[in-house]
Amino acid sequence: MVRVLILKGNGINCENETAKAFMSKDTSVSIVHINELINNEYQLNDFDIFAIPGGFSYGDEIQSGKILALKLKKYLAQDINTFIAANKLIIGICNGFQILTQLDLFTEKKRTCTLAHNKNEKFINKWQGLHVNTNSFWTKGFPAHYAMPVRHGEGRLVCSEELQAEQVLFRYDHDINGSINQIAGITNLKGNVLGLMPHPEAALDPKLSPNNQMTHPLFKNAIAYIKENTNA
Repeated sequence: MVRVLILKGNGINCENETAKAFMSKDTSVSIVHINELINNEYQLNDFDIFAIPGGFSYGDEIQSGKILALKLKKYLAQDINTFIAANKLIIGICNGFQILTQLDLFTEKKRTCTLAHNKNEKFINKWQGLHVNTNSFWTKGFPAHYAMPVRHGEGRLVCSEELQAEQVLFRYDHDINGSINQIAGITNLKGNVLGLMPHPEAALDPKLSPNNQMTHPLFKNAIAYIKENTNA
């Protein structure tokens, strides 16, 4: 059984949709408050997939994702590093992606990537076409072009260190927010940490799609990877 931990609390608001996306006969899904992890009521190491959903953690004070990232870094940094080293998976969606960049999980050098205010300084809320790099287990079975909902005010990816081509899984099909090379989603060099600004958990039902596209396999791919590469 693949064990999935969905983080909740303090302004995160997409935990239920993210949990639904991971639910299957092969998974046990737990929605866990950040304080329950800090207080050792749950142990991160007991899970196989760690998902940080979208929302507005701590009201986006200081910078989107900043405060929750500081809490994770203070109390769970070693657990997160051990989790990644064990080939387990982390996914951060929108605010979750912002948090992962604050945790420096995508590059070897510190503080080389961040998510800044959109270039037009406006909140974006629409379905957006994406070019997909299908050479990752995360995107196995994806079409080369796919649409997902985007809704963010700080989604402009800025990196002072060049990312490797294999790290970039999603690009906007045109420049919507000023992100470097129109990047919408990346992985770490190892490939088991994924951050993306679009909301795949909000694209599960074809009836919601502007072109009635079929549900994409991202969450199923994550589950399959754990089953194939761990003892789950």
